[in-house]
Amino acid sequence: MLAKLVLESMNEKNLSMRAAAREAGVAHTTFGRILKGENVDISTLNAVCDWIGVNVSDVMDDNAGQSSLSQRIAMVVSKEPALGRVFDEMLTGFENGDIDSRDIEDIVNYAGYRLNLKNIGKGS
Repeated sequence: MLAKLVLESMNEKNLSMRAAAREAGVAHTTFGRILKGENVDISTLNAVCDWIGVNVSDVMDDNAGQSSLSQRIAMVVSKEPALGRVFDEMLTGFENGDIDSRDIEDIVNYAGYRLNLKNIGKGS
């Protein structure tokens, strides 16, 4: 997961591996190891996560490469705080009874449509 986030950040910022490593404050060879999926020490992990804009806990993987859905959602929300606000408002509305399951199904179907997924709201 860390390699993917680093690569996405490099692409978003249009940076080479050396330039990205410089911005993050780590050696370019360390970035190379990250992109290969190799482990790094905790201080490097902290620096790279700060540079990416995510929490270290969001990229830590307790399941040998298999992140749980909640971990993956947390990682996306930490990278895109506006999505967290949308989730928070939706959940608050649901808890207060202002939003019902049909509204949530509509939201899920729209998200699926935007992502070109079929029948996502039907549990498929």
